[in-house]
Amino acid sequence: MFETCLQVSKACDEKRRDCHEHALVTQSKSDDNEDEEEYDWSEGNDVVSIKELAKKDIEISNLSETIVKQEEIIAQLNSEIKRLMYEKEIEKDVQSSFVEIPIDIREKMCTKECFQQCEHYRTYSFRIWDKFKDEEKRHKNLQEQHKASDHRITSLQESLKKSEREITNVKNEAEVSNEHLSRVINDFQEEIQKLNKLSEMFKSENNVLKTKLQEEQEKFTSLQKITNCVKINSNLLHRFLI
Repeated sequence: MFETCLQVSKACDEKRRDCHEHALVTQSKSDDNEDEEEYDWSEGNDVVSIKELAKKDIEISNLSETIVKQEEIIAQLNSEIKRLMYEKEIEKDVQSSFVEIPIDIREKMCTKECFQQCEHYRTYSFRIWDKFKDEEKRHKNLQEQHKASDHRITSLQESLKKSEREITNVKNEAEVSNEHLSRVINDFQEEIQKLNKLSEMFKSENNVLKTKLQEEQEKFTSLQKITNCVKINSNLLHRFLI
């Protein structure tokens, strides 16, 4: 497309020079001696619309919700890129039709209408070129947003993997803690069983001791009775002797 613009502009410039030389030779009117206008051969206006940037910023800020939403937005961006590629194909068709515009301006009369037609071709070519550059820049912006989305998804996936590793570590620690707690509980249960056995042993020994104590008390009671009898007999004997 840019080469076509150059061809048209070059033909226009050559026609201007030819008409200017013809005007000098024939001393035509001043209308035929118009000064050549300088044109900016830059690649067009690269300023992106502020509204478009704001809109894309909102879209990018919304990408941080979830990985599923990120993938949906990437799918939308892919469809947008396909649409731009389709528009580029249309631009190619426009380019092919534009090439068919005759550039034989040199053969025409050096008239004001000739220059107007030349300017029309030049303006038309630059308008198509500017539109092409705008679409190309938009396509690059979408590709950058696509890369940013991929980077964001990669970051989220890494964060997810890190969270999964942390959860696994916590589960492992919990399992270790549960095993330790189970061992402690088993040790306590064994100690309780031992204490229960000791308690049963103490109960049986206590019963035996109670039985022996009763027997000793009975013996002591018998001894007390015998002692009392002895005392009585001794008193009686003492009185008798006196």
